[in-house]
Amino acid sequence: MGKEPFYYAVPKDLPDNLRYRIAVLERAAEDLEFRAAMMGASKRDILFWLNTFCWLHEPRPARDKSGNELPQIIPFITWPHQDVAIRETKAVLGYEDIGWEKSRGEGGSWIAVLFGLHDFLFYPMSAVGMVSKDERSVDDPSDSGSLFWKLDWELTKLPKWMVPPQNKIIRNKTNHSFVNMLNHATINGFSAVADVASGNRKKWFLMDELSKFPQGDDYEAMASTQHVSNSRLIIATPRRTAGAYYDIMHHDSSMLKLILDWQDNPTRNVGLYTMSNGVPVAVDPENNPLPANYDPPTDEVKKRFDRLRRNGFALDNRLRSPWYDHECDRANATPQKIARELDRSYSESMDQVYREPFFRAAERTVRAPTFRGDFIFHPETFAGEVCAVEHGPLSLWLPLDMRGRPPAGSYYIGADVAGGGAGSYSSNSALCIINGVTMEQVGEFVSNSIRPDKLADLSMALGRWLGDALLNWEANGPGMTFLMQVKESTYPNVYQRTVIWNRGAKKTQTIGWHTDPSNREIMHGELLRAVQEEELTLRSAALLKECGQYIRQRGKIVHVLGGTASSTNSKGEAHGDLVVAAAVCLQGIRKRPAVREGDVPLEIPPNCLAARMERDERERQMVEHGWDDRTNAELCESSRAWY
Repeated sequence: MGKEPFYYAVPKDLPDNLRYRIAVLERAAEDLEFRAAMMGASKRDILFWLNTFCWLHEPRPARDKSGNELPQIIPFITWPHQDVAIRETKAVLGYEDIGWEKSRGEGGSWIAVLFGLHDFLFYPMSAVGMVSKDERSVDDPSDSGSLFWKLDWELTKLPKWMVPPQNKIIRNKTNHSFVNMLNHATINGFSAVADVASGNRKKWFLMDELSKFPQGDDYEAMASTQHVSNSRLIIATPRRTAGAYYDIMHHDSSMLKLILDWQDNPTRNVGLYTMSNGVPVAVDPENNPLPANYDPPTDEVKKRFDRLRRNGFALDNRLRSPWYDHECDRANATPQKIARELDRSYSESMDQVYREPFFRAAERTVRAPTFRGDFIFHPETFAGEVCAVEHGPLSLWLPLDMRGRPPAGSYYIGADVAGGGAGSYSSNSALCIINGVTMEQVGEFVSNSIRPDKLADLSMALGRWLGDALLNWEANGPGMTFLMQVKESTYPNVYQRTVIWNRGAKKTQTIGWHTDPSNREIMHGELLRAVQEEELTLRSAALLKECGQYIRQRGKIVHVLGGTASSTNSKGEAHGDLVVAAAVCLQGIRKRPAVREGDVPLEIPPNCLAARMERDERERQMVEHGWDDRTNAELCESSRAWY
């Protein structure tokens, strides 16, 4: 839009802004031409309108720079970082999707509501939709946090000559709607349910706090509104590494993405600093110096730092301010809550099982698969081969020879077994393949349509193809069918665990991994540590995404999408299956580690019986598996051995 033609004449200092407002209103009360000019300026320049005529209800006590307590009703004076977001949003609102990622308390919902009111007053026939997580969040006359309460209240604060007469605004609290009878503009409110606004046509939609929408309903609301409007203003504070809001903010698209962060807020970034050797250092000492009690830190400030460290807050390597320190030091504040409300951290915003260090290590190694397809095999002998299929269920990250065979290695397969219902809401069955020597993920298989017994056959055939890989699976639930299928076969290499029974007096060996509350922490903890310490290399982006969907609720590890099959958002959505497969696979490696190069230092003399037997076995394996990695020199040596 370029520079607004009127906004830059409006003073931002509170006393000056109030004097400016009074002067404008006094002149408009007597000068009809000036009043019309103010209407035109307000329509053309939304920042002018906001800073000259709009007000805020702020129930939280606050003080100005001089320490004077501010009233609860204050003029809407935009902050510089809000100006940027408002200007860029207004330029495309109605034509493109816009995503706002914000810290708590940055005025996002108020601004969005005023965008709607601006259209309602100044643009004939405009139709705006506002969607929130439930009906009360949209329209509750007793709750100042609801969207329509803000609209009702703001209409009472604007000049009477700017708003239609009361009898020209139809306000329906049952249907959650406003109608401007003078220009036929409308605002309609919706809760996040299936088919929200279906059949409507809107200039744009507000999706307020999308990250708080019920799991499943968030996807439904986004899908339903896509085809009834060209533009959605999506505003939220990050809450988790899953769901519709996380997806849209992390996937490439035409959507305009903007950030409102507390660090850019002039009321919160006063004294912005970083820690250096345990001492605060101002980021901009000339224009934004530390307050006196931070330079140097007083005993009270030092005590606050000590409390924050004891409560788990990391003070180093991040931007802080005295205001931010106070928020961290409040009762019941935790690093997770501060990360969620202020720091815009997706992976830290809930009690995530897998944290930032894990993702930093894993993201460096994730890459596209070298092969994508399927695996076909003989149902009796389990002899199999890969076949290339676009979007097939099998992904590989290893080289294949000319016959499509894998290199020799010590492989492990972990399986998470689902029912295989193939319905819209069915969970996936998943396999994870790891090379136990290099500790690198080399494959995965994902399908929601394969039955547990067929998955067992496929796993054993894949294991044969990989040189009798060690096979482990989660034996809970559908895993019992998988277990029985393996028991009936002659597959030679399976995970075994010890079961103690009869009051601890007897032990027995059984196959498969059984997950219970005690070892669930172990399996996830082992996977986290192995990746974070760069012992295990992950390749799958899908697996990494699922790791971000595990949280702790009431002390238990749960998957945030588990059990949310109430809507079509579950179609094709992962439910943590690859993570379980990887964790179970790692347990197989822990139980029976691969023999690595250098573990057996004894050298076999080249012409002894043992060496000849080793060569024969190697050649037999090459004939069986089809992979020949010998050099020309080794081939010549093998030929001379027969003479």
